[in-house]
Amino acid sequence: MTLALTSLASCAQDPAAAPSSSSVASSQAVTPRPSTAPDPTPTLTTSSAPVTSRGPSGQFIAHLKDADGYTFDLNANIVTTSLGATVADDKPGYMSAKFELNLSLFFVNTTPGRTITFKSTEGLAPAIARPKFFVSAMWKADSPVCAYAQKGYEKTVKPCAIMMGFGYADVPTPPSGTTELKAYKGSPGGQWTAGMAGVAEADWPAIEEALANPETFLVGYDGGDYRRFKCPQHPNLGVLVSASEPAYECGTVVPYIVKQPAP
Repeated sequence: MTLALTSLASCAQDPAAAPSSSSVASSQAVTPRPSTAPDPTPTLTTSSAPVTSRGPSGQFIAHLKDADGYTFDLNANIVTTSLGATVADDKPGYMSAKFELNLSLFFVNTTPGRTITFKSTEGLAPAIARPKFFVSAMWKADSPVCAYAQKGYEKTVKPCAIMMGFGYADVPTPPSGTTELKAYKGSPGGQWTAGMAGVAEADWPAIEEALANPETFLVGYDGGDYRRFKCPQHPNLGVLVSASEPAYECGTVVPYIVKQPAP
């Protein structure tokens, strides 16, 4: 699925205020635990050749504004070239999907005359601590992806999401400047990669088709200054600052997380 460029509403917060009631207490909860692992391998984003989409893919621009009045755009382009179906790490009768994808993220400073910077979180390993923007794909509750992911866990099926990747936002961006974020797939610290783990092989055909058609893409932020955004904080996806579809901007839906495979 390729998304048209979408204008998204901004999300701002009084920096002295506490997170909303649906937030967790600290941005450290965005990843399950600190990690001493090196940064994961970046996704390939330099090829100019046309790439065929074979999974959740889209292009959009998130227009953002924080509590101090800084304005900026995040230009995102994600192309999943393969769902990466494999049985290598699953017991007989089950399989996993390990996506192969290209992710590019460009940060554009639209604040007149002012450089924009983001803060790291103190006390964590560098891969976890550095400020970053996440991109996740989300499916509606009635999707086979969500029904399978929550089977036996939730009485009422919710919309669900897979974190596709992230980009570090630790380079200052000057006025009218553009910074390409160093992009990776999967989670910071490398605990898991983009995809879906532990799928019954008999259920795979329906899930395979549904994976290619997410409802929207979510943009999350995590850093030492996460309170600069007045949006719900997801324990895995960061502060949900925006989305590729206006109906889901600023965390109007806080999704269930699909179990993702190890790299």
